[in-house]
Amino acid sequence: MDWKAGAVRGWIRSYTALTNLGVFAVAGTIIGFWYSIGDRAADRHQNAWQVVRDAISWSDRGGTGNLGQVNAIETLTRDCGKPWLLRTLLGHFFQDCVPMKSIRLTKMDLRDLNASGADFEDGFFSCSNFDRTKLIGTKLRNARLKWASLRHADLTKADLTGACLFRADVAGAKFSDDVDRNMLKEACILKQDGQQQRNELNTTSQNLAEFSKQIPNCDGPYRCQNDLWDCLSPNDRPSSESPTGLNVP
Repeated sequence: MDWKAGAVRGWIRSYTALTNLGVFAVAGTIIGFWYSIGDRAADRHQNAWQVVRDAISWSDRGGTGNLGQVNAIETLTRDCGKPWLLRTLLGHFFQDCVPMKSIRLTKMDLRDLNASGADFEDGFFSCSNFDRTKLIGTKLRNARLKWASLRHADLTKADLTGACLFRADVAGAKFSDDVDRNMLKEACILKQDGQQQRNELNTTSQNLAEFSKQIPNCDGPYRCQNDLWDCLSPNDRPSSESPTGLNVP
């Protein structure tokens, strides 16, 4: 019987050792996976930021078009639209919500961008194309969208406090019912060639639908001029008012 008892004790010790080894192996795998997520996010952000910096440099030199900035911005902001509690509790996994304050992308192609919940405060986007973008809950405080195209863009719940929409085309765009009407009065709606009638704001609010009819027509598809910063164009500035001389951030 002694040999049986010894065998049982030996089996128990082996089982315990294997169990402990398995626990350590699993723990090591989890820790390695945890750190690899952070490394991959850092690489992803670095690559995306490089594309954005190239697009900014191109825009600053007067270039236009798409250098891949849409995919890059989506990479950096794709988690911003997720619920706050989820991002807070699982922040290590949802790291792709990088603030993009004061970004400068004028005369650039940003069509179909999905950047809901992103932070573009003080952004400089004059004359850029935001057609069909999803900017739900996006922070656009003090952003310059002068002469931009926002056709069929979704800006529901977007923070547009202090934003400039001077002669921005808002045909078919969606805004929250409490959007600043005075700001929208500075925008315009372009009736495109071949249209029987222009596209008003996309809204289920009767009051906003009626207000949409007060938004002036756009002068034409090529409204962009040289004064990209001031919210009023030189021709619309009162004669007694001098240029503000604000610098692009």
